[in-house]
Amino acid sequence: MYCLLCRLHNTTNKYNKQNTFNVTPSTNYKRSAVHDHKDTNGHVSTHACEIERRNSSLVALKKEADETRDKVTYNAFLCCYWLGKEEVANRKLVPLLDLQKQVGNDEMKHFRNTSERSQQEMRLLLGQLIKGNLVEQVQEAKWFSVLVDDVTDCSTTEQLLIYVGYVSAQGEAQFKFLDCQNVLENSDSPEAATITHLIIQELKGCNFDTMYLCGFGSDCASVMTGSSNGVGD
Repeated sequence: MYCLLCRLHNTTNKYNKQNTFNVTPSTNYKRSAVHDHKDTNGHVSTHACEIERRNSSLVALKKEADETRDKVTYNAFLCCYWLGKEEVANRKLVPLLDLQKQVGNDEMKHFRNTSERSQQEMRLLLGQLIKGNLVEQVQEAKWFSVLVDDVTDCSTTEQLLIYVGYVSAQGEAQFKFLDCQNVLENSDSPEAATITHLIIQELKGCNFDTMYLCGFGSDCASVMTGSSNGVGD
């Protein structure tokens, strides 16, 4: 019989320099022989060295993960943003992260938040950040316009898409997506009053002063452009 720990650390008896259970196998197959070896000073010190070795490797790994946490998180969010910007399927995020490891970015092995829920939270956080920057730009521009459209998505949910137009600090006209509202979440029909309420609610939620709303655009549906009861009216 051999002792794996004693062989790994090349342990010998410090008194008689015997290396039983290490280089020389033990031929005593009694259970007591194993227990006696376990309690020897050599094996006890070897066990302590092994614990220290394992802990030191774990500590080094944790230290590396802590030092690169911000960087790998930034890279993961950047990949998530790139997928959305290029209109690539969200399920491609994990393969994209794996690609970074294959091309030499070994630090990405420390990014563990790849569950569906974590990916959804990443996309929501990016959306909040992008929307926050857009709101600040519109507030600086002061005057703004609104473009809306009522559409039905693949799940047959009626959605109200809201875009905002403004002139940037550089004097350039901008039209950007602001939000998407579920029209029938709190209403039974997509009537003009419901759509108007959703638009006003979104503008107030962004702290936009409706006194500076200088334009409104939509399709030619009567619910939007009706002269007596349309949203534009």
